[in-house]
This record gives sequence, structure tokens and C-alpha cells, in this order.
Amino acid sequence: MRAGITRIAELRYLTDEGEPINGAGLSTLEHRPRDERVRSLLVLALRDIVSQLGSRDPRVIPVLLLARADGSRGFSKRDAALFARLWLDVGVSFHPDLSLVFCGGSARVIEIVRHAHALISTRQARACIVAASDSLLNATDLLALQSQYRLRTVSNSDGIAPGEAAACLLVEVSGAPAAARISGVGQGFETATLDSDDPLRADGLCQAVREALSGSRLTMNDLDFRLADAGGEGYDFKEQTLALIRLLRQRERDLPLWLHAQAIGTVGVAAGLVEVVQAVHAIARGYAPGGRALCTVGDHDGQRGVLVIEA
Repeated sequence: MRAGITRIAELRYLTDEGEPINGAGLSTLEHRPRDERVRSLLVLALRDIVSQLGSRDPRVIPVLLLARADGSRGFSKRDAALFARLWLDVGVSFHPDLSLVFCGGSARVIEIVRHAHALISTRQARACIVAASDSLLNATDLLALQSQYRLRTVSNSDGIAPGEAAACLLVEVSGAPAAARISGVGQGFETATLDSDDPLRADGLCQAVREALSGSRLTMNDLDFRLADAGGEGYDFKEQTLALIRLLRQRERDLPLWLHAQAIGTVGVAAGLVEVVQAVHAIARGYAPGGRALCTVGDHDGQRGVLVIEA
């Protein structure tokens, strides 16, 4: 992403009209079913974070996993069988009782971060792993995107390039050495969705940004850059522009917008954590425009989520 290299290329899928579909996938997972792809991506991300745990004991660290499940928004459960398979594949075991699976869209990452904060602040855990994994590279999701005219093709430039990703964050008690901190979180709801006739004013995103900025005691003018899950649809860019116009007080302020979808496509529920990883990495390596970032995610049904990241 830093180098501007794109993984987007022609997939093995075609539209009903026979047009090629472009997307970004991990080639080693090609031809695997969706559930297996999602689990394999998650295993890779968890192995990566295990290598960075140092002296921390993973058995006392719960994993809070965000997964996409149609019709199950707001649902969370202890899935012992799923976690047992994950622990076996990763090679280590995490907290058996506090680990949870949350089902919903990408904006639900805010609830998971808040849950992790609650576990840490009540001393039920000293650290948590917040994780998400998703893949849109399957016939069911591609057919749904095509039926909604949201798939980028030769005949439709106002669409997304489907992708896949997994990302993990290790969040710890305040004061521990860290690359960055989450200083504010916010949620909102947008009534003017793609399926609605309501005029778009970015009310939901503005609501989420205001809540996050209030928690971090910052204003929009204090931020250095933004990250969003906009994947190529004009709706998303219009929403980002409207929110910036309504919230930014210093008009000449340069507030660049970073889009991971340009490199790895639209990655479903993993989008929010991908943004945080990108922001934290850029801040830690010193190539970010500054030490304060705004990460925004939005779901097709109107849910909006925002995280403020600070060095």
C-alpha cells in the first residue's frame, strides 16, 4: 500500500454478460471455498501477531473476532469449535472463556474495541487481540454485488473491486509501550443509503466523527490524515467530502485521504482494522503526514464507525 502497488487483477469469475471481474486475492488461496479462505487469512494474521507477543502469555489474552454473517447483526457468541481449530492451526492457545465471535458489518469493530476496553479496564484481561477476516471472492458475494450494480466492470465504472484480508490488533492497558493508541471511538447511522431516496448529507458519518473526536478531545483540524474504506463508488467519496466540509473549520487545511482499496480491493468486515494497521504502521515508520489519523468505515445498511489513532 505504501508503494502504491495494486493487487487488483482479473479473477476467474465472469459476470452474467461474460465480462471479466477484477479483484484482489491471495493467490495461494485460489479455488478454496469462502469459509476456508477466511479462516486461512485469519490464521496468517494471528501467526503474525503471535510472533510479536514477546513475553506475553497468549493463554490469558482473549481473541475478539469480527466475522460477517448475513442476518446476524449484533450477535456474539463463544464458538469453542471454531477457536479450537484456530488455536490448532496457529500453534498456540488463547483465552478459552473470554474469546468471542461478533457477527455483523465492518462498523461493528467499534463495539469490539469498546468490549476490549471494558475487559481491560475491569482487569478481566491485561490485553486483547481484536481481529477481523473476510473475503468477497466467491460466487455468492459476487452475484449479490452484481445484482445491486455495485460490481466494477467494463460497463460499470461506479463499483468496487472485491478483495479479501485479515487483520489483528493487540490492545493493552493504557501506559504500556505501544506504537499508537486509540484515543476516540464513535458510531452513527446513515439513513440516506444506496437503497434509499433520502438526500445524502453524511449525517451518520458526521455523528460518528463528532463522537470520536469528543472522546479524544480533538477537532477535525487537529488531525493529520484520514483513512476510509471507499472502494470506488461515487456515493462513498461524496459522503467523505460532505463530512469534511461540515466538520473542518480551517478550509485550507490539507487532510489527505488514504484508501487501502486501491491496493487490495474492498475487504468487507476487515476494512476497519486494515485501516488501523495501515495508520499505525505509517506513524511508527515515520512516513505518515503526522501522528493523528481518522479511520472511518461504513456498512451498506447505514452503520458508520470511526476510530481516532494517535502516536
